[in-house]
Amino acid sequence: EKVSDEPWWVEMKETLALFRTSKMMHLTLLFWYTGFNQPYQLVTYGNRFFADGTFGLLLALFYSMEIIGAWTVAKLLDDSTRSLLMRSKRCLMLFVATMLIGTAVALYMELYRSYSDDDEFPGGVEHKQAWWNVAPGAVAMAFWGFSDAFIQGFSYWLMGVGYKEGTEKARAVGYFKLVQSFGWSAGFAISPVDRVGPIVQLLLTVGCCIGGVGLSLLELPGSDAEA
Repeated sequence: EKVSDEPWWVEMKETLALFRTSKMMHLTLLFWYTGFNQPYQLVTYGNRFFADGTFGLLLALFYSMEIIGAWTVAKLLDDSTRSLLMRSKRCLMLFVATMLIGTAVALYMELYRSYSDDDEFPGGVEHKQAWWNVAPGAVAMAFWGFSDAFIQGFSYWLMGVGYKEGTEKARAVGYFKLVQSFGWSAGFAISPVDRVGPIVQLLLTVGCCIGGVGLSLLELPGSDAEA
């Protein structure tokens, strides 16, 4: 469906102009997080802690949980018995909880290795195939996969209720993907552990998440229930 008759350069200009709006200023950090999180989770953490075959299975788990996360956020946001504000708050609380569970497991694993006699750390780890390494890793990947799809689905919904016109929604999505890509690129730029330590990368990811959620509270829809 065609939503605008404007040429592409006009659309680009109007999309970039969203950087100056208070709504998008409050949502930018959350959008950034949706790209910034995965370089640590899937590269810095995953490639260091697990053998290739094991990590392949954990990636399958990660993306399977993405499906469940997307389904869950849709069910919560479609609950017409609650106000838009209540739906939003429930979703953000569940997102933060699931993200922090995965992060807590990864932080424990990082700290354990940093204080152990693991000669390969921080570039890698010993005993990658040990069950006591793989089992908590599976927990982290499962919760990260769930929370990643969950917050992206929530972000799209937030743009959908925040902008009414088709052109506005299209520009908002373009802005979201632009900021997400910036976050993704920045995450990969710092992913080598000889450039930025893994624990610092993890804490930066958490900081972006918490800050983004906090700022997004300023842009949640009103309390009138809508179908």
